[in-house]
Amino acid sequence: MRNVVSMTLAAAAVALFSTASQAGLITLGSHAGGGGQTCFGNSAGTFTGLDADGMPTGVGSGGDCVQITPHSLWKSGTTANIFSDDSTPSALGDDHPVWISFANTGLGGVLDAPVGNSNLLQPNMIVTQQFHMDSDGMASLRQWADDTVAVYIDGIGLVGANVANFTQNICAGGSPGCEQGESSFGQIELDAGDHVFTWLAWQVGTGNTADSNPFGLLYIGQITQSDVPEPGALALMGLGLVGLVRARRRRK
Repeated sequence: MRNVVSMTLAAAAVALFSTASQAGLITLGSHAGGGGQTCFGNSAGTFTGLDADGMPTGVGSGGDCVQITPHSLWKSGTTANIFSDDSTPSALGDDHPVWISFANTGLGGVLDAPVGNSNLLQPNMIVTQQFHMDSDGMASLRQWADDTVAVYIDGIGLVGANVANFTQNICAGGSPGCEQGESSFGQIELDAGDHVFTWLAWQVGTGNTADSNPFGLLYIGQITQSDVPEPGALALMGLGLVGLVRARRRRK
């Protein structure tokens, strides 16, 4: 009986540690609608800042983000990678991120206003992504925008991604911008609990139609949590403990 119990517990332990890394991984990607993601338009210039949780104030409750048609020169979501700004396939496979906005401001859509906007205090759009961490961990995030973007985590600038670039070219002339090689990237250690990423995006171009001056955001992220076992592994460990208790009772 001891051997049976030992084997059960050993199997549970193997399952627990082999699946912990999978269970502790949260992936993020820009998409249309839901999933803790909200888009806020700021064409009226009513944005007044971010509250202590990183949520925008003055722009109402926001709404579902809209997938837009990107310009042919923009970075492709199918090659958006978290840890590499190159042309390899997306780390999320078929569930790759897509270009989004608060409305159809991509090709064939409607021009957002104001254009030629370099007002740090009045972005054209604010996007939030809320998520929950069961344990402490590390968050990594990469993004592209037309024309440029700054990122915050829980209302504080994300180092490496918190500075917008208002030099105009196809989008921004450099990083962060919309083309291959123009992403911004940031990493941060986070405690267990609720968190929110916030993107502030600006339309720097001065074209007078959406086709000559499209606008949007693309992002991909990953949160690696520590020591978070999958429910199946916990259940198996529980069965092992039940077997141990029964074995002891029989011996008594």
